[in-house]
Amino acid sequence: MYGLDDMPALADIEAAAAEYNRAADLGAIRVIFKQHGLGPVPMKSSAPSLKVKRAPALTAPVESETLTAVAPGTGLCLDPPPSP
Repeated sequence: MYGLDDMPALADIEAAAAEYNRAADLGAIRVIFKQHGLGPVPMKSSAPSLKVKRAPALTAPVESETLTAVAPGTGLCLDPPPSP
């Protein structure tokens, strides 16, 4: 799990997700190889993977002077909390 300081850039996450969606169906490829007697499917020793899991946000008390910085598009406020 990534903390806020460890989270990859949004562009990196989107690029990894796009590659995941482009991935070939290995099961279907194995069937084709077997049907045509081509032997085992040649494979790279490793391939990139992306595992994403949504986790609940941890909250902490916020003092009125503290500003909150979050990524745009999250629906969260970028302004400081209102004064009491």
